[in-house]
Amino acid sequence: MERIVWELRGRPAIQLDDMAAPKKQIMVSRSFGRMTSDPADLREAVRQHAARAAEKLRRQGGVTSAVMVFVRTNPFQLEHPQYRNSVVVPLIRPTEDTRDIAQAAAHGPQAIFLEGYRYQKGGVMLLDLSADESRQLSLDETPQSEADRQRSQR
Repeated sequence: MERIVWELRGRPAIQLDDMAAPKKQIMVSRSFGRMTSDPADLREAVRQHAARAAEKLRRQGGVTSAVMVFVRTNPFQLEHPQYRNSVVVPLIRPTEDTRDIAQAAAHGPQAIFLEGYRYQKGGVMLLDLSADESRQLSLDETPQSEADRQRSQR
């Protein structure tokens, strides 16, 4: 009862958690405007999703170490053959660069596309996210030069 009185007087009784915590995964996916069986359509959709996911990642101030690409058919059209699949493409070094993320994502449709299916949805998920300032190098990795880093950020 005391909490209700505090709330009515305009003072919060329960502190809400800050919702600005960094995400652990970033996903961008959309249903296609029409069903497609063309691999070029899938590649273009995945490329656009990868670019949008990279924008979200940079806004968060993070880097990713892996990209997951997925496709699926329409599960409600049972008269058509059903298929869904995904593939995880690891990155050479953690990055927030759209070029690197899109290049890795482009390998996804090549690996999971099958002829004879009408695809309805595709997407990209960025995995293994970490903060850019706490980026760690592996044993065989050399740090990015400052020029490369500036070019990547542009």
